[in-house]
Amino acid sequence: MKYLESVLAFLVIPFSLHLRNFQQGIIASINASNRTRRHAEIKNIVVLCFLSMLVAVSCAPMKSSVRQWMDAKRGAPGFDLTGRWDAGPITGGGWGGASFIQTGDGFLGTMGPYSVEGIVNGNDAYMMILSGGRVYYTAKVSLRTDGTVVGIAAEKSLVGTDKAAASTQYPLILRREGETEIHTDPGGSN
Repeated sequence: MKYLESVLAFLVIPFSLHLRNFQQGIIASINASNRTRRHAEIKNIVVLCFLSMLVAVSCAPMKSSVRQWMDAKRGAPGFDLTGRWDAGPITGGGWGGASFIQTGDGFLGTMGPYSVEGIVNGNDAYMMILSGGRVYYTAKVSLRTDGTVVGIAAEKSLVGTDKAAASTQYPLILRREGETEIHTDPGGSN
């Protein structure tokens, strides 16, 4: 019996060592495969993110083309946007508070989290709405007799173009804060 036990031990122990090495080899292979798969997945995610950013940037109008669009709209200003405006609460679908400084027919300012550049022509204003130096919206607004400035903003396109008609558009309503008078003189001598 002892002889049989020693023979079995002689056969079983190496077999179990081989089995354990075999299992460890399979586990190492699976782990290496998982690392390779994870690496490939991460690489794919990075490539997809890059392509998404590239598409987003290529879909948005460039500053230079928006400036050309605004320059083509230049004319004599019929009102002055200088001051503080309420564009509705951001949480309610508005743009937030706005503040503009107008010089001649051009103006600069902020609206909610965005920077704004624009021009005024007659009772219309054309805006380039940016964040981080990138154009997100263009807008055309018009002065109404009650002093509000109302219009539309188009996402990633130039307002009034075929592309804008197919893009997402948002209402833009500006009400002057703390004033009831209408500024009709661009020189501010009203």
